[in-house]
Amino acid sequence: MRYLFTLAYKSARNRLATTLMTITAISLSVGLLLLVEKIKTSIKDSFSNSISQTDLVVGAKGSPYQMILYTVFRLGSAVDNIDYRALETFRNHPGVASAIPYSLGDGHKGFRVVGTDHSFFEHYRFHGTEKPTLASGESLNSDSAAVIGFEIAKKLGYQVGQKIILAHGFSTSGTSFITHDQHPFQVSGILKATGTPIDQSIYVTLDGLDAMHAHEDEHEGGHQHHEEGERKISAIFLKMKNRIDTLTFQRDINDNKFGPMMAVIPGLAMAELWNGLSYVESALELVSVLIVIVSLFAMIISLYHATNQRRREMAILRAVGCTPIQVGLLFVVEAILTTIIAAGLGTIFVLGGTHVAQNFITERFGLFIPIGFLTERQIVYILCVIILGTLFSIMPAWKAYKNSLADGLRMKI
Repeated sequence: MRYLFTLAYKSARNRLATTLMTITAISLSVGLLLLVEKIKTSIKDSFSNSISQTDLVVGAKGSPYQMILYTVFRLGSAVDNIDYRALETFRNHPGVASAIPYSLGDGHKGFRVVGTDHSFFEHYRFHGTEKPTLASGESLNSDSAAVIGFEIAKKLGYQVGQKIILAHGFSTSGTSFITHDQHPFQVSGILKATGTPIDQSIYVTLDGLDAMHAHEDEHEGGHQHHEEGERKISAIFLKMKNRIDTLTFQRDINDNKFGPMMAVIPGLAMAELWNGLSYVESALELVSVLIVIVSLFAMIISLYHATNQRRREMAILRAVGCTPIQVGLLFVVEAILTTIIAAGLGTIFVLGGTHVAQNFITERFGLFIPIGFLTERQIVYILCVIILGTLFSIMPAWKAYKNSLADGLRMKI
């Protein structure tokens, strides 16, 4: 059997140009298939890991999915706000380990502004155990300080110490007719890239937001004062001391034991949201699989048409003692070798490319693609490609077998 592999290798080398084109086509298609799977998994993980170690997100009653999309991913808008005093209630609760306030509603050139406090930098987690870390500057050291995400600093060219003016309300276009010119903020720090919505958010203190809106009220001739009892926030992120208590605490909140609020388990809500997008996964996988099949067909068509051109070669093999079955097997072995080499190159391309481009992808697209070995699903894909390549080679192998059987030792020109 070993000599068949040797003959297959030498035969492929004699048709080097055709072999290289075939390997290139299959390796690119395999690489695309593995890359789609990796990106799909990375998007799903990035989606799920945008918030970690948060057991409950508490907000106004409404749609749980809308609340998660709004607070975690900065998508859509809030139905209503909740009383700030709920934050102190939860912080004083013996079962709560941490409570992070979130106040959304303002924007800056197409980016969301988040009102929070020191607890965000201390207790917020993403990608498992990672927390927001400054790349430069300081945290929220005053009510006029603003900490900006990596993407904002990159796209707008902001640096530490720069003055920025926030706008009333949020617009994806970045335009606003109402700006808070009376209360500018100063960039005190820039966060490291995270591959999460943190990169596209501006963080200020709740007191800073109140001061900004108070200036607006005075400018408009009003006399509103944002006392603590009147302050409203969008949501509160809770971490329980004992995760077993999560469901019970969620039920208590939803039963209005702490006021008219709703609690959502973020991991469960995001899993359900992702399941609703499963058709997108299927479509991407289908396209990739079809590309692989087309490239394999191209390889088999090449082998099939080569059977007539290689009758002299097959006649020589018969002359030195090869049987028609062995001649047919030669085509199968060639297909197997070509497919294995192409699959290997495609795998190296994906793993190596991911390693080289990880930082660029995170910084440019905000998507964190982990570096690691192949997943079980990717290994199954590779094995399926090799098996399909072997099965598809049966047709040219059968034609070579019939030609060899018919020709015998006669040389047909």
